[in-house]
Amino acid sequence: MQDYILSFNKINVEENKIDRLLSLLVGVMEKEAYVVFNKIKTHYSEIDYPDVVLDLMDEYMEIIDDYRITFEDAVDLADSMGWDLINVKMKNSID
Repeated sequence: MQDYILSFNKINVEENKIDRLLSLLVGVMEKEAYVVFNKIKTHYSEIDYPDVVLDLMDEYMEIIDDYRITFEDAVDLADSMGWDLINVKMKNSID
């Protein structure tokens, strides 16, 4: 078994780079990870000029799939998973 990670990456056009906002473990088997990833694809529309790219990565940080969404959708998705993407911290966490 290996870990699969969902990474939220913001496209930074001004600096011509990609900023990793958040990475979450989404499964220890590829099948589990794809169940989560495919639900995301079903719920959010993919766009041509994204603000955020969601990367599904294996334990070696190799990208095995990706999906392009708006920043607003990324915030909504992170919120549904219990994370505040704007402040990048877990909701209800103890500071």
